[in-house]
Parts: sequence; structure tokens; C-alpha cells
Amino acid sequence: MTSPFVFTSARGSYATMKSLLFHPRGISTSLPVAQQGTGTVKGQIASKTPARIHCEEGKTYSWCACGLSAKQPLCDGSHKRSPLGLKPLRFIAPETKDVFFCNCKQTNNRPFCDGTHKKL
Repeated sequence: MTSPFVFTSARGSYATMKSLLFHPRGISTSLPVAQQGTGTVKGQIASKTPARIHCEEGKTYSWCACGLSAKQPLCDGSHKRSPLGLKPLRFIAPETKDVFFCNCKQTNNRPFCDGTHKKL
């Protein structure tokens, strides 16, 4: 019996997409795809509280956009196994200070917390 669904990927392989969707580590396929009609793909909610990070001037930080990283709110490369194709957002600190990075991944001010987690 063939599947009524047609999957395509960058490589055009149904097997590749199927392995991503049904990964043994249990990646959720019910991620929020659009928020209030914006059409913006957003990642899985990692936490409903922001992460306070001490950023150093000139240093680059890679904010996890997919929500799958074990090193939240920073990227650990887990997006490579996500079928959504989300990549980390690179942030260069303009000054040394504490910053609140979004952990719910639903912010409209990426990578910073804008309080959206309070509405979830």
C-alpha cells in the first residue's frame, strides 16, 4: 500500500524525509508553523521562561531557533535532524551585558524575549 502523502526534500528522497519525521529520538512534528497568520515557521517550545545570558562584546552567539538543542537557548546542531529546516540565528553582542534570550521560540524579536511566552 502506498502512502497518500507525497514528501519532498532538498534531496528529493521520501526515505530521507520519512527518517526525519519518524526519528527514534521523538522529534515532534506538531510544531507551531504559523502564528496569527504571519506564515513564519517557528520552533518547538523549549521552555516558557527566557534564559539570561551574560554576553561579551564582539562575541558571536548562535541562538537555537528550532527548539531541539540540549544547550538551550544556544544551538548544539540539533536542527540538522529537524524536518523544518530552521537554522540558528547568529548574534554578535554589541556590548558586554546580560541579555534575555527567548526559550519559547515564538518571539517576534528574535533572538530576544518579547514576553510571548506569557500568552502560551
